[in-house]
Amino acid sequence: MGEERNWPLFEYAFCPRFSEELLPRLAYEASPETWSLPSQDASQPFFILYYYIHCTFKRLKEQYDAAPTAKERDAAIFECGEHACFDTGLFTANYEALYGYFVANRIANQQKWFLRGFYKESDPCLNRFFPLPARAQYLRNTVDIVYDYRLEWRINVDHIIDHPENIKRLPARFQSLENRVLASNAFKGAVVTAKKRLLANYRLAVPQYYEGSVQLLVPICLEDESRADVSLVIYRQDNIYQGRTCLSLDMAYNNARLLAKPESDWLSGLTMRAI
Repeated sequence: MGEERNWPLFEYAFCPRFSEELLPRLAYEASPETWSLPSQDASQPFFILYYYIHCTFKRLKEQYDAAPTAKERDAAIFECGEHACFDTGLFTANYEALYGYFVANRIANQQKWFLRGFYKESDPCLNRFFPLPARAQYLRNTVDIVYDYRLEWRINVDHIIDHPENIKRLPARFQSLENRVLASNAFKGAVVTAKKRLLANYRLAVPQYYEGSVQLLVPICLEDESRADVSLVIYRQDNIYQGRTCLSLDMAYNNARLLAKPESDWLSGLTMRAI
């Protein structure tokens, strides 16, 4: 499940049986949520949670490294002697915050920390941390997360259709070179429809966090008007929305989940509610 990637969490701490034991326990403690999508491998039932925890810690480590004071570092990752913790951003069903808890790693020539597990804020092991660290910060301006219907769209459809990573995310019949004109026309038409959908319901545009910026995810329906095939990524630049890429629904959901649990059915690959 991506264990080979040099995630900051794995560089920071020794995390034995992370996917096999720690993630299932965290999923059990957290408020019930679907941590895999229908299109994902059934053998990886916590794929979304895996990605979420790693990206959350990555962001907190960025904040920790950039913090100018000890107080601000503690607000990201609180290190207290031989103990440390971070806020996962998740809650139990009763809205107790859940924290990742580390102890000093006793194994020589390994990471400094050992991930003991994930604990509720009321657990005595967290009593030494005061105040508890804060959630990861992503938003500079809350206006970025709400779609503004007044702005013009400028979508580089040619780049989306011609880029090898983008084209393979489209339905199979649009991926061949022979069907590029079909793909281009279908995508342009779907963008027009998507813009009209957002006029009727701005909440269909779901914010995501990616590589240091907040963008909006827009459903693109190429084969069935009631079901999204891919997500168009748009981002605000001055007084326009620009778009140069599309994501699979799995990729889009993973990125959106960093900010909040997506409530839009289309992002889960489900039929969109009538608007």
